[in-house]
Amino acid sequence: MHRWGGTDVDWKGVSEAACFIGVRLRRWARINVCQYKEKWGQVRVYCSLGWCQIHDITHPGHAYNRYPK
Repeated sequence: MHRWGGTDVDWKGVSEAACFIGVRLRRWARINVCQYKEKWGQVRVYCSLGWCQIHDITHPGHAYNRYPK
């Protein structure tokens, strides 16, 4: 683990890696990514691996339904 502000860690690179992983999982693997972030110098990606409705497959990461009623 690292302390925030430590000079031995590329903080910008770690945050960009978290964004890269989260966006690619959502776009190409259709995994519902809830949050991605850097914490203690490590990348954390929070996702749910199950689908509740067809909306989770077609619009992953959206909070509201995009289809008309």
